[in-house]
Amino acid sequence: PPPPPPPPPPPPFFNDPATTEIYTVYKSSAASDVYKRQFLDDPNKFEGQAVQLKGKCVKVNSNIMNKNWIHLKDGSQDDFDLIITTNMSVQEGDIITIQAMVALDKDYGAGYSYDLILENGVILQ
Repeated sequence: PPPPPPPPPPPPFFNDPATTEIYTVYKSSAASDVYKRQFLDDPNKFEGQAVQLKGKCVKVNSNIMNKNWIHLKDGSQDDFDLIITTNMSVQEGDIITIQAMVALDKDYGAGYSYDLILENGVILQ
């Protein structure tokens, strides 16, 4: 069999502007390592899949509908916060690696509806 693909390039620093480069998906045994730009370019490609990404927590809404709602930026397209639900705690400003399931067109009621959201996040580091 052919050798596995190389890992993706490191993301840009969080205060650097995003580049126009599209990062490739690297398949790991647990999940796909992805960048937020990939979700926005083709969200249907990831629907229902576990993905793993690293970014900076820029906002946390705690204990809403028994979940913590993390707003994450990874430097790849920071005009859009990726929302991740989790039962784990994280502080604003933390840089985390998180694994979660991709969901599209999700309506939780009470005004919480999302075209793209990551659910049931597990913070890995």
